Amino acid sequence: MIDQGSITELAKKYMPHEYELEVEDRMDLLVERLNNLDFVEEVLLEGTKIICRVKDPGRFCREVPKVISDLDLSLRRFQPSYGVLMEVYKRHVKGEENR
Repeated sequence: MIDQGSITELAKKYMPHEYELEVEDRMDLLVERLNNLDFVEEVLLEGTKIICRVKDPGRFCREVPKVISDLDLSLRRFQPSYGVLMEVYKRHVKGEENR
């Protein structure tokens, strides 16, 4: 075992800083704006979700809602992305059950 704690604590400690965003419409406007922010490393599209890998999570959380408001978009989702860590956890638990 390398570390222990709640999923949320481990995700904060080990995950790259990624956030999921969803807006009602005009995703293209938000993607374009996000790509031009210096604290955003990468913007990916996954169906209706926008996944942002960021350098500065605090700044991202403060400034992106303002960007969405300035673009007059309706926000559906804005949350940290814990999916990768959750999958590692599930595989580990499943492996334990098979022993």
